[in-house]
Amino acid sequence: MIVPYPAGGTTDFLGRLVADQFKTGLGATVIVENKPGASTALGAELVAKSEPDGYTLLMATSTTLAINRTLHKRLRYDP
Repeated sequence: MIVPYPAGGTTDFLGRLVADQFKTGLGATVIVENKPGASTALGAELVAKSEPDGYTLLMATSTTLAINRTLHKRLRYDP
């Protein structure tokens, strides 16, 4: 799971809670990787360009999905 925010923040905490629920509910280990930068666009781009195998998740927020469209003329991912 990619969290496009620095470690220790609210979104990181929530991402780790979700990852723990995956482990409990599905028996699957989820590794949380923080990729902050460019108003969350770096992490979102990494997920968008990842192999479409269903194993890479994005802990997205309104910044990633809505606000970045107004801040950046050209995003390298499609929200």
